[in-house]
Amino acid sequence: MKSIIIGTVFFFTLFNIQTVKAQIEQSDSLAMVDLYNSTNGAEWRHNEHWLEGPLTGWFGVTIRNNRVISIDLNDNNLNGVIPESLGNLTQLQRLFLAYNDLGGPIPESLGNLSQLQFLCLQSNQFDGNIPFSLGKLSHLQGLFLSDNYLEGTIPESLGALSNIIDIGLFANRLSGNIPASLGNLTKLEHFLINDNQLSGSIPESLSKLPNLQTICLNDNEF
Repeated sequence: MKSIIIGTVFFFTLFNIQTVKAQIEQSDSLAMVDLYNSTNGAEWRHNEHWLEGPLTGWFGVTIRNNRVISIDLNDNNLNGVIPESLGNLTQLQRLFLAYNDLGGPIPESLGNLSQLQFLCLQSNQFDGNIPFSLGKLSHLQGLFLSDNYLEGTIPESLGALSNIIDIGLFANRLSGNIPASLGNLTKLEHFLINDNQLSGSIPESLSKLPNLQTICLNDNEF
């Protein structure tokens, strides 16, 4: 009888461990709930299964190894602000929140998304400065912040985005010089900063970028 009891206890202990391992990281779950609440999730065009069941079934969310790796809520009637807690999604690779009605500043905490490859926030109403912390996103390939109300300078830190291919910052209120550090972006193919208030001289280093195919600088004050 004792051996049966011990075997049963071991089975349920093992089952509980496996169940815990199968759960989504708690910080990911909490960040996703914050995103829903801070962007008026009840009024999204598509919010199927949000807050109702496992994250694996939530509209626009992709899970791998129990972590959130992609959020695609483009053109989905999001209204509000991006919560700081979104920076806890440290395995996130793609964040698509374009063509919505989001506002306020872009959180500095997005610089914690160390695996991020694509950050698409264009065509919203974001204001304030481009976070300096975005320069820490060493895997970033696409940075799309165009058609917002961003102001201030282009951060020097963006020159550290060694894998960046596309930068779209056009149709904002950016001012100051183009940072010379952007001449370090040897993989850059498309650089669109037109329709801003940028000034000063255009760094000669941009003309030496080996993969640059498109550069749009018009409607500035160079």
